[in-house]
Amino acid sequence: MSGPLYVPVLPIRAHAVAAVKDLAPRIRDRTSPLWTLPVMTAENADQLKAAVDKELRRVATVQKHTAAWLDAPYADLTAAPYADLLGRP
Repeated sequence: MSGPLYVPVLPIRAHAVAAVKDLAPRIRDRTSPLWTLPVMTAENADQLKAAVDKELRRVATVQKHTAAWLDAPYADLTAAPYADLLGRP
């Protein structure tokens, strides 16, 4: 059977990213999380963009060699800076 062994739904938070990072490589390679970006607030647009960038870079670092999905209903990720970070296979 091809495809992931397990598809957990995880919040984009430090503890969840650390848990995936700490998985044994053979398990992590067969796990394809659906990362969810929760509602985020900030005082201005620049602070909000910085917060979203920080969270997405955490996930991108852990998922750089494996497949994953991103659910970000509250963020505008159509901007060019995310093209490299969230590249398609």
